[in-house]
Amino acid sequence: MPGSSIDETAKSTAELVYELVQQSEWTLTPAVAYPLVVGVLDDTGFLQAAGPAQIRDVCELLPHIGGREADIAELFDPKPQPGERAAQLKATARARFYQARDVAVGVTHVGSFETAAAHALRGAGVDCALVWSDQGDHVRVVGRCSDAFAARLSLGSELLPTLGEAYGGGGGGHDGAAGARLNADPSQTDVTACIRRVVEDELGVKFATLGD
Repeated sequence: MPGSSIDETAKSTAELVYELVQQSEWTLTPAVAYPLVVGVLDDTGFLQAAGPAQIRDVCELLPHIGGREADIAELFDPKPQPGERAAQLKATARARFYQARDVAVGVTHVGSFETAAAHALRGAGVDCALVWSDQGDHVRVVGRCSDAFAARLSLGSELLPTLGEAYGGGGGGHDGAAGARLNADPSQTDVTACIRRVVEDELGVKFATLGD
């Protein structure tokens, strides 16, 4: 379709927009370039989950942001929001860690800051972090994974959609960063165990629980 872009390897929506900008030969003004840089940086955890394509895009865009580098630094101030650090610590403390051969997966739950919690688990060394939270009428799951894991099992087009659909919801996103909605009640359902089973089925493995 003219003017459309499908790239299942993309790690951010902003890089798809940038691709359309290039294809359409639009003028790359600061008003266009700045939000694209911010979008790529945010979706990749300030390039923690970036690959060569995302780094290239940021390098190409930076000269066009009109000298707003300091604004970017302020937006991504490393100081956590109130409650964010607590969520990261709780997420790590509550996490269940699983391993099968060379794959390590962490599953945990928080009340908020799911993405920050997922990055905390990734920082702890897992290949894939899956964080769920009770939203009252549904369960939200946020996933982040390494490029190597995504090459084996895409979060956005395989794992999270399958997980969501298994519990009457849905999911989607990028290969390495995605989310899902589960129509499940945590008081009646062991959500962590459900996530583990779906990951095992999708990978075709049986996990051992680390620490047992």
